[in-house]
Amino acid sequence: MEIYSDSAIILGIRILIEEPINSSDYYIKYEFISDDWITEAIQVLPYYLGRSGVKIQSLHPFSTSYNLSTGQEMETGNIWLDNQYLKLDDLYHY
Repeated sequence: MEIYSDSAIILGIRILIEEPINSSDYYIKYEFISDDWITEAIQVLPYYLGRSGVKIQSLHPFSTSYNLSTGQEMETGNIWLDNQYLKLDDLYHY
């Protein structure tokens, strides 16, 4: 079974903040996935990009059965991926 993720298509953005008690845990501060997620994310994202204790995730199309030799394909879902290279300019292309 192959795993497919189209990292060129971004469907949303999450901003996670590191928990002060346990440095390996994060909580979701913002999640932008609505119809106007780009407009909302562009307003907030500059305050968090490049800061320590902040993790940025992007939402991408995902399927666990893409291009199977049987020809069967499960319905595509979405997956959140850590995106440490995301820049504000990346969102202006959508």
